[in-house]
Amino acid sequence: NDLARIDAMHLRTAFVKGYSVEIHGWADGEQTIDASDPLDWVFIKDARGGVIGAIRIVTIEEGTFYTDAVLKDALDLMTVYDDMTIKAWRRSKAAGALAEWAPISDVPHEFNRVPVIQMTANDAQTSMVTDALIGLSDEYNEIFSTAGDDVRREVDALLKITGHDPKWILEHAKQIRENRTLPLGEGADASYIQ
Repeated sequence: NDLARIDAMHLRTAFVKGYSVEIHGWADGEQTIDASDPLDWVFIKDARGGVIGAIRIVTIEEGTFYTDAVLKDALDLMTVYDDMTIKAWRRSKAAGALAEWAPISDVPHEFNRVPVIQMTANDAQTSMVTDALIGLSDEYNEIFSTAGDDVRREVDALLKITGHDPKWILEHAKQIRENRTLPLGEGADASYIQ
């Protein structure tokens, strides 16, 4: 596991969604840490706020490859983590919300605590991305986009000068550039062709 990458991802998710979730496990004799969408989780806490259980429910859509077959109907999976075991159940989505859950597995683990960590950005577990911040970001994007459009338009545009002596412009090009001014006589004009 790349812990620096995982930590950065969790922090970003916590800022946006209010909290992030990581699941600890074992694979090939090594501890693993995986991220999960916090909106899939319900946490059960004791009176002190400690996590004593975590429940994750996800839907696997029909047409998805699952346990060596393509699903004909969507499938709900529920996984319950406590301090001793990881238990999983499934039910057919087509059977409806009142369908019975069928057990899939009941596996003990050696973490001696719930192997699901909830990282929070603040005590209220709310997003730090507020409407005010989104508004500022939208305004910045609009300004940056407009400025970029202006630069692209002017860089790609041709300057058309009428009613002026081209030799005089070439002789005074340095002064025109330094002063950022093109003196135009009566009947002369300068404009960009875009």
